[in-house]
Amino acid sequence: MGSLVRQLFGGLFALLLFLSLCFAQEGSTGIPPNESRTLGKPLPDVMFVDSDGKKFNLYSLKGKPIILSPIYTNCSSACPIITDSLKKVVPKLGTPGVDFWVLSLTFDPTDNLENIKAFAQKHNLDRRGWKVVMVENKEDLFK
Repeated sequence: MGSLVRQLFGGLFALLLFLSLCFAQEGSTGIPPNESRTLGKPLPDVMFVDSDGKKFNLYSLKGKPIILSPIYTNCSSACPIITDSLKKVVPKLGTPGVDFWVLSLTFDPTDNLENIKAFAQKHNLDRRGWKVVMVENKEDLFK
């Protein structure tokens, strides 16, 4: 069990490390931090659209842990590495959609359904428990 925890934390550390590269990518539309409004507060119940075009709200996933992986679909460096690394760790944690959810959430307001569908297909993600999503209302990215 200790080995599994070390792998999980190692994967999460890699996720955070590479995420900084993803946000620093030239041409990305970064979102300015607003820690004073958000730190320590629950996430808003935003409406998502998954790569199959299905809509669901965040709170509908209540009851199971959620692994949230921020991405940009046009990120060619860190995001694919993070996703592929997460794919290696996820099976060791259980079954996505049964034991927990995995959401690859694009923070790029220019991403669309075609982009997130292509990302899910390119990375061969099991869309039953691992969803590539975007927010329905782009303003929700700034809440």
